Amino acid sequence: MDFTTPRPKKTKKPKIKPAKILIAYEGAVSEKEYFEELRCKIPRQFVSLIDFIPVAKTDSTRSSPSQVLEDLVNSEHYNQKAISNCIDHAFIVIDKDHHFDDTHARDSAQALQMCRQKSISVVCSTPSFDLWRLLHCSDVNSYSDQEKMKMLRNKNRYLKTLCTHCGIDADFNYFGYIRDSILNAEKLNSACENSNIPNDNLFTNMTSIFKVFEELNVDIFKYV
Repeated sequence: MDFTTPRPKKTKKPKIKPAKILIAYEGAVSEKEYFEELRCKIPRQFVSLIDFIPVAKTDSTRSSPSQVLEDLVNSEHYNQKAISNCIDHAFIVIDKDHHFDDTHARDSAQALQMCRQKSISVVCSTPSFDLWRLLHCSDVNSYSDQEKMKMLRNKNRYLKTLCTHCGIDADFNYFGYIRDSILNAEKLNSACENSNIPNDNLFTNMTSIFKVFEELNVDIFKYV
């Protein structure tokens, strides 16, 4: 037996950091269904380490950024100290929509400032969350400028209509296409002049939620 040949070193598995992830959201239907499904997709072996909590809305009509923020900080799961120390992670998920126009702009800007002070991450889609839904099956960046403008204006919920035409309904398997949606979002965002929140162009930073799972060394979509 050759005792001179060193044994190959065992590769250490990256340690999984336990964490709580809080998500407060604007929409009472699409967003609720999406994040509840995401919670269910976390594999059993990670459930004791990753506490993913979609924060229940106190009222379906409370959709402004300040109201979504209130739902989050008033949640029984909210712990400011843990969030500030990056033990827990907190997000509010909002649309640009009309919240940053005219009389709503000041209140919304104050809500974003409060988020910065409290180390709460802001996820914002322009014009709406339906853009993120559509990105699961469409490379929006490849659309014509005329089509992009129609999407940006979102008249009569145009994006929601596009989602329906693409077969995205209540039974759609979002997480079978999650890698596509992240790639499509990155391509779309790279075409923007900046990454401002809110953005004036078609934009979504929903990918920031999934980056947290990467930082925690949890590949939840390996099992989708």
